[in-house]
Amino acid sequence: MTHPKPGGDALDFQRGYTGLIGLRLVDWREGFARMEIAVEDHHLNVQGVVHGGILATLIDAAGGFAGGYSGDSGFGLPRVTLSLQVNYIASVGEGVLSCTAQRRGGGRRSYSSTAEVTSAEGGLLATGQVVYRLFTPAAGGAA
Repeated sequence: MTHPKPGGDALDFQRGYTGLIGLRLVDWREGFARMEIAVEDHHLNVQGVVHGGILATLIDAAGGFAGGYSGDSGFGLPRVTLSLQVNYIASVGEGVLSCTAQRRGGGRRSYSSTAEVTSAEGGLLATGQVVYRLFTPAAGGAA
């Protein structure tokens, strides 16, 4: 896998939850990630706006990539979310949502990231802070 770069091809996930909802990794480098999602009907809540869980997922996934960059092909360093804080600011019911995340600190075993979700027009929808644990997978893929 080649890592997405600005203006290049995005990584479309084919497996798991990220594939199911349609997240795309559009920029990924040391300490930074940007992900996007095109809003579809199944992303909306009963009020007709994007469900908060979609915004939280964007923050969690982008923050994980921002701190998990390894420079190798694949999905980066193995990591798991320890805590996730989301601040909802505005709502939207259509368009492409973008989430930019930056690694803010950490060490060998854990790190933190901050993220912002914006609408296609640039309006701020949510912010978040996430803490992750880096791990070495055990035999059989278990953490």
